[in-house]
Amino acid sequence: MLLRRQSEKMDVLQKVPIFQGLSARHLRLIAREAEEFQGPAGKMLARQGDMGREFILILDGSARVEIDGKQIARLGPGDFFGEMSVIDGKLRSASVIADTRLVYLVIHWGLSCVYLNECLVFRGSCWSCSVGGCATPMLGSPP
Repeated sequence: MLLRRQSEKMDVLQKVPIFQGLSARHLRLIAREAEEFQGPAGKMLARQGDMGREFILILDGSARVEIDGKQIARLGPGDFFGEMSVIDGKLRSASVIADTRLVYLVIHWGLSCVYLNECLVFRGSCWSCSVGGCATPMLGSPP
C-alpha cells in the first residue's frame, strides 16, 4: 500500500486509537509530517534499549516483536509501535524486526512534537514538549 496523497495518510492515521476523534485540521498536520518508507525483510525498525523518537505505523507486511531475543508478538497492517518511548521518555522496551518487506509510516517526534503535543492536548491530556523531544505528561494519563 503506497499512500500517494495526504488525504490517504489522514484516512489511515484516523484509525489509530491515539488519533481517533481529532479534527481534520489536526490529522492534516500529523499527515504532513508522516513519512512513508519501505524496508526489506530483516530490517530492524526498533532496537530494545535504544532511545525512541518516532512512532511507526505498519501499512503493509509483517514484523515480529522481541524482548531479549524472544518473540512475544507479531505486527501487521494497522499495527503501530514507538508511542510509549516517546510518551514516557524511557528506552525502547522491545525490538521490532521486519519479517517481510514492509511499507510503513514514520512520525518523528522531534520534527512534529508540537503538532502531536497539540493533538494529545485535544485528546484530554496535557503533555510537555521540550527541546529534547516530548517529555512525560504533566497532567492526565496517556491516551
